[in-house]
Amino acid sequence: MKFVHKLILILVILLNFSLPARSNDFDECKTFFNQYVQKSNNYSPSFPDLFASNALIKRNKISPNGEVKQTVYTKTAYVKKLKIYVPLAKLVGYKNSFSNISYTKEGNGFRIKGYRFPSTSKNQSYNVSWLVMKDKNGDWKILEDYTETRNKLSF
Repeated sequence: MKFVHKLILILVILLNFSLPARSNDFDECKTFFNQYVQKSNNYSPSFPDLFASNALIKRNKISPNGEVKQTVYTKTAYVKKLKIYVPLAKLVGYKNSFSNISYTKEGNGFRIKGYRFPSTSKNQSYNVSWLVMKDKNGDWKILEDYTETRNKLSF
């Protein structure tokens, strides 16, 4: 009987040490997503720093007839596109808002999913998904960025 009590005590202690770390990662992930939204909507020059060097950026462009064309960018190619599109976005005041954001543990990181509402598309939402994970320095980075769009100026 003493063995069972000791085992239960050990399990309770281990759970108490592991739960704050998970909760902390979850809170950090939410903070990271909020930074993503803020940097994106404020055209921050440090926005590309949120992406891992090996990140994949996937854009699914949906045509009026429903045909989907996916384009995949490396971080390097995406940053080059940003240099072209950010000044245009800033000029027209382009911003995104998000809703129904969910966070699901995936491997050592989190899958963030939700809907994006671009300021240029009234009453239209698009699926979005990011896989985020801490890098070797403990900084959160985007490994995968998936976005649907119908906007002709999408990238």
